[in-house]
Amino acid sequence: MKTEYILTRCIVTIGLVTGSIHAHAYNYNLGRDIKNLLAEGTALSQKYQSARQDMQAIKQNKQALDQTKHDLAVQQSAYDKNAASHRKDIATQNSNIDSLKKQCNDYDDGDNTPGNVNRCNDKIEKINVASKNMRSENQRLMAQNQVLESRTADFNRRVMIWNHDQMLAVSLFNNYSIRLNAWLNRAYAFMNTSDFQNNIPWAHASKRCASDTSNNVTAPEQELSDESRHALDCLRYVEDARKAYYKNAP
Repeated sequence: MKTEYILTRCIVTIGLVTGSIHAHAYNYNLGRDIKNLLAEGTALSQKYQSARQDMQAIKQNKQALDQTKHDLAVQQSAYDKNAASHRKDIATQNSNIDSLKKQCNDYDDGDNTPGNVNRCNDKIEKINVASKNMRSENQRLMAQNQVLESRTADFNRRVMIWNHDQMLAVSLFNNYSIRLNAWLNRAYAFMNTSDFQNNIPWAHASKRCASDTSNNVTAPEQELSDESRHALDCLRYVEDARKAYYKNAP
């Protein structure tokens, strides 16, 4: 998933305003616009951060699913190998049984001696022990196969849930990315108006509103988060200074 940001933002220029740095008469329209931008930007920023967290959770869940898929493949491979060896042992056992039946049942009367009978009985006993072990191994393999089938079904269910959650998370993330981008462009345009710029010097907001001149390379989603936080900090700082000033003004 790739989200592209096409931003055409003006740089907030600080220090170009000349003249008095004292506050002017209270500008209700300016206060209203700042308040509206702060409310909208704060809500969008919170939803955007929540959507980013959801995306991160989706990535972590994908890693867990990939690990489960790998583990199931290893377990299935081991089971298939053991099952193939077991089938081979059964085929050998059946051949031994057939050979023993022919050998011990086809004795002539003269060969039906106590020694031959004892040898046949010993072989039959060994055959029976081997058959018992094979039945136990067969039961073990059947139980193992049932566990694998259950785990595979659970994995497939989790994959279906993940696909649904991933589609929803991407949709929400893209939606809030677009909306926060649009808000940020409007906020920067507003912050470049003379009405707002005139309030920066006397509010001592130059540092809060200064443009970020760092050359740090960040991911687009982090850049959007940082820029929106910067704009909100600037707007909030100026508005807090204005409210404090006019509250105490004569």
